[in-house]
Amino acid sequence: MASFKYKDAENYRLSRDFPALDKYPLTRTSEATRDYNCFAYVAGDTKRQWACLPILPRGVYWPPGIERKENDVWSVIFAYKTLGYDLCDDGKLEANVEKIAIYVDAEDRPLHAAIQRENGEWQSKLGRDIDVSHSLESLEGGLYGKAKYFMSRSRK
Repeated sequence: MASFKYKDAENYRLSRDFPALDKYPLTRTSEATRDYNCFAYVAGDTKRQWACLPILPRGVYWPPGIERKENDVWSVIFAYKTLGYDLCDDGKLEANVEKIAIYVDAEDRPLHAAIQRENGEWQSKLGRDIDVSHSLESLEGGLYGKAKYFMSRSRK
């Protein structure tokens, strides 16, 4: 993976927003798009954004029957349960198991989600920006807090 340290304006912004990139670099895997966000990306939905807002704006989705409590990590966990994920202990790679990580801030508010690929790398969407391949640590300590909750399901 190539580090994004100060090569251009985007790299400067990423290094500022995610200070761990100096030690744990990431790789861009797509161009920026506003079509979806990290929570949708982890769910495999690249057509709309997912958000547990009290009122859903046009183009924003939340699974039916799942309570929408803004800034509530349990709303996010229950949403991913509708896709067959269950809470697990950690993000360690396991054969035939697909894992997701939910990043939270100090108040346990969900800020980001990432999905683990078969090779053990994590992938995610940086808000309405680019998709990236990274380690869990790459995005910690900056805008996204810490990867604290992990969920898993059998790999399809």
